Order: sequence, then C-alpha cells, then structure tokens
Amino acid sequence: MDDYNFGKNNECLDLEVINRAVGIELSDRIKGLGEGFELGSVKSIVDVSLNKGYLGKGEAELTFEGAKVGSGKLANLLFVPGNGTGNGHDFKLGNLPARWIPRVKQGCAELMISILTGYDQRLIPGLTNLTELTMKNGLPKKIETFNPSGRFLKEVVESGEKYLPKNLDYIDWTFHSGRRYGNPHSIIFPHSIEFGDYSQIPFFQVVSFLAFPYNDDSFNLVEGIINAR
Repeated sequence: MDDYNFGKNNECLDLEVINRAVGIELSDRIKGLGEGFELGSVKSIVDVSLNKGYLGKGEAELTFEGAKVGSGKLANLLFVPGNGTGNGHDFKLGNLPARWIPRVKQGCAELMISILTGYDQRLIPGLTNLTELTMKNGLPKKIETFNPSGRFLKEVVESGEKYLPKNLDYIDWTFHSGRRYGNPHSIIFPHSIEFGDYSQIPFFQVVSFLAFPYNDDSFNLVEGIINAR
C-alpha cells in the first residue's frame, strides 16, 4: 500500500492530499472500464458536511467516445465513519440518524465506483467497505449482496501488502430499476469495531456515484461490462 500524509485523524484530514490521490485513482478506475471511456473536467472534493450527511463532494465528467455516460456527471463522495447518503425525508425512523435513512431514487439506475480507502497513512486503491440499506416492511434492511469486495478490506489493511484492483470488482449497482434492486436506499459508512480504535487515525473512503436517468445506450454499455466481468 502507498503511504500518504492524510492528516492526524478524520477531524484534521488534508483535502489537498486526498484530492491528489483521488485524481490518480479515479483515472485508473475509469481506464479499467475499457477503451473509449474518458474523464473530462474534475472538480476537487470540498467539505460539504454542514449541509450533507457525508464529509466531502467533488464532481467529474464522464464520456464514452465523446457521448455522455448516464447523466455525464460522477459525484465523488468522501465518507468517514458515521456518514451516509440518506436524508430522512421519505421515511421517519427515530432509531436511525437521518443521514442513514434510505431515500427514494428516481430514474433507471445508479452505479458506484470504489475509488480508494485511506486507513492511517496508507491508501488502498479500488477497495471500499460501505453498506447499503433499503426498506422492507417499514424497517431498514441491509442488502447483503452489495459491495462484496469490501469484505476483504480488513484483511488487506492488516496485511500491509499493496492491493491492486482486479476483475472490475470496484463497480457495483446501488440501484437498478429493471431488477427492482436498491430503491429506496442509502449508502452508509457504519462505525466498525472490527477495525479497533481508529479515532486517532485517518479512516475514510471515497466512491463515485453515476446516475442513469434513462435506459439508454450508455446504460446498456455499462450493464454489459458488469455482466461480462
């Protein structure tokens, strides 16, 4: 794993360093999708924690042979433990923070691309361990099939060995209307006791979300890539 100086802990993260790492790793993840995919302009991740349930957000344009892929905008989100993409507007659950409560999704589908995990001063590329919640019978329910590569994160962290993403394990649907999957949902970074006491070290994850408003050629293209991996 590569060493970085991310800061002292999650309250003192160096966004400039994180953005440099994200720029490199995001480019590598997109190249892994195949020829024809290209990143356009990239907006750095900035602190949005006052208005959102996660720490940071940036954006990037994505095209395939010059045409937009999905909405054409990747949302690059920075999570620290306790963060989530929910909002509490669609469902009222007093036992969960609003940022964890699933919300209703619109459109055709949503793709998640795992960019990196920062643990202590180490970077693990293409590997994240976030949780997806949906609703069933009025209660939140974890989707067990989501983000399967994340199960290896603790093993990779403990080994200290360099990890290289493979077999496009770093992409997954968070929402797919055709499969009746992931609607509603929230993506959360739960406090994980399996990693021990990480309160005094940086521990964060960066992922990109890409919305597909319609079942169009770009959706079918990405669907085919995922099905063929």
